Amino acid sequence: MRQPKQTLSANDNAPIRPGPLRLTQRSAMRPRPSSSSDKIIADHRKNSALAWVTPIVALLMAGYGVFIDAPFESLIWPAALIAALLAWTAILAEPSSRLRNICAVLLIGAVVVSLSSFLASHGFSLMAVEMALLTSTIALLVGWSFGSRPAVMLSALAALAYLVSLFPELGVFTGLIDGFSHIGIALIPALLLGQAGLGQYLRSKSILMVVLIASYIWVFASATNMPLTALAGIGFALAAAQYCLGKAWSAQGAFGARLHVSFAAPVALITAIYIQTQWLSDSGGQAVAFWPPNQFWWAAFGGAMFILFISSLMRYKSSQISLIGIFVISVAALALPLATAKPDWVYMAFDYLPGLNAIPGLGLVIGAVIIAFGLIWIVSGLRDGQLLTILYGAGAIGAQTYILYQPDRLNMDFGVIFIVSLICALCIGGLIAGSHSEHSLPREHHA
Repeated sequence: MRQPKQTLSANDNAPIRPGPLRLTQRSAMRPRPSSSSDKIIADHRKNSALAWVTPIVALLMAGYGVFIDAPFESLIWPAALIAALLAWTAILAEPSSRLRNICAVLLIGAVVVSLSSFLASHGFSLMAVEMALLTSTIALLVGWSFGSRPAVMLSALAALAYLVSLFPELGVFTGLIDGFSHIGIALIPALLLGQAGLGQYLRSKSILMVVLIASYIWVFASATNMPLTALAGIGFALAAAQYCLGKAWSAQGAFGARLHVSFAAPVALITAIYIQTQWLSDSGGQAVAFWPPNQFWWAAFGGAMFILFISSLMRYKSSQISLIGIFVISVAALALPLATAKPDWVYMAFDYLPGLNAIPGLGLVIGAVIIAFGLIWIVSGLRDGQLLTILYGAGAIGAQTYILYQPDRLNMDFGVIFIVSLICALCIGGLIAGSHSEHSLPREHHA
């Protein structure tokens, strides 16, 4: 039978009483934890106090081995067992957790001790510098396997320590190492490349900074029997390529781009000033020729020019530089290194300029270009709010003021060369900036 429709009246304003709640077995069941709850429980299990037993035991066993003065050859299997336990704990730990990082660092030590003990038992004792090279290699593999920043940093620091040990005149490791070894010179570039890649992937500026310092030290260590002027030419070419590459990466928003620019700018400035001083000599003699360059010089110079050209194309594609800018930067980056390798070319070029001598003509031209770049850095720093760029520009201008303001250089010939070079450098810089602005404007498409 159909129920009559109920209507509300004015007397129906009383609060409605809810009916009795009925609890069923399904409604009384405990709610299932969400995915975030599962993660919290997993974190608790993997980072519990029991999980820290392995690294603590590893430290205790290492301390016990040192305390009882155990023979180094007898540590093969104990260190291997500890390494296996640490690796298992690191695998179970959460990525980027403190437990995983600590286990990764301890794992490096255990593997190094085990391998060194194995080699020592077979008559191959490693020196301290070779131990640093082995540590860098193992730390790089462990850092790559577990994505551990401390492990990669340890690899970079060990490689840096090995490179510094190649210069005993610095006295950094006096009394700490028992010998020197050049066996790792060929291996260092592969280690530095892997460390740079992992530092970029892990977004660690500290790792990238250590790798950059080690890279330039490796170049200096590899340039055996090379005059300092020729080495400065290579350093300038590499710094110019790194500067342009950092600018290209900055346009793409890549991590660490600003670090490359900030690191390469002072290196390029220092090397350019050193080359300039060689062409401001008052002796009147020609610069010491370094020709023909060896294979390392050509490889470094060619690699730097290739990187500079590719980075310039990247900047051109993103409307950061014009074709004129690419040409001017390439010529400037080519001129200074070649001036150190083939100074007779410089004299030949100045022979076509009557009344101008290569010394100090080229030195004055370099000084004018440095001042122009200093002004550009100051303007760019003020525009972008970069204090470090402003300081670089001020430092460049201040250094040139100290170098060029000499009483014996205050004559008409020096003044004409310097002023003309400065005007040309500023005009070229303005032309590059203007063409860049024009190249950056959106183009209209007509039907």
